[in-house]
Amino acid sequence: MRPHHERRFAIEYGLSLAPSVMCLDADVRICAPITADLRFSPGLTARNACSLQKRLSEQFEQPNLTPKLQHKQQVIEKMARRVGIPLNSPELRFINEFLFVVTVDEGREREFLRGWGELALYADTLGMHKHPTYAMTLAAAKSRFPIYRSEMVGLEFFDDRVERVKIKAGKAVKTEKASYFKQQYQIEQKPRSPLQQLGQRAVQKFSLFYHRVRVQLLFALFPSSLIDAPLTKGPSCQDSLTPP
Repeated sequence: MRPHHERRFAIEYGLSLAPSVMCLDADVRICAPITADLRFSPGLTARNACSLQKRLSEQFEQPNLTPKLQHKQQVIEKMARRVGIPLNSPELRFINEFLFVVTVDEGREREFLRGWGELALYADTLGMHKHPTYAMTLAAAKSRFPIYRSEMVGLEFFDDRVERVKIKAGKAVKTEKASYFKQQYQIEQKPRSPLQQLGQRAVQKFSLFYHRVRVQLLFALFPSSLIDAPLTKGPSCQDSLTPP
């Protein structure tokens, strides 16, 4: 299982401590103190979300799909069939998971997280190791866990993709957060020799092959060992996550 999906364990533990848990990609920066009046509705609130139907049509309704895209489309369709959710349902939302919040909703959050885990593992056995948004949106629909889009007013953050869109639209000036762009470039574009790049790709390919085989075996023999969260020991966490 790739780390794209394993954040669900941190979310589940976080919900034992607070009613809402915010999840950010590693390259997202909080630029100012969060306002005390920032509140979220029960369910999943994403900074960026749109129609899943529209997103899928943009990706797959085009001539000469690459084998990689064809495989991705097939896995997503199999995931939807597994939970009995039509992909053309207008209520399905594509979540850009770089910044989202999960808020308790009368136990549906537990159903959502477990459904997410089951779909993530299923996709992993089929060779799709990332793109968690598809497991998330299908699990949310199956568990009736609502999804919202919010501008999150009061949360000052930096994400290079979002910031470039704002700059292009004239809603921001690049110089305002130039230091963040510079820091991110230095981290992500660290120079590597051709030999280092070749070695890195070889390690990645071996890692994907090894983990795919491992997950396939464990999912077939002991699925709960992968789906259930490795909870931190302690009565407060365990008690809060045990269904009534």
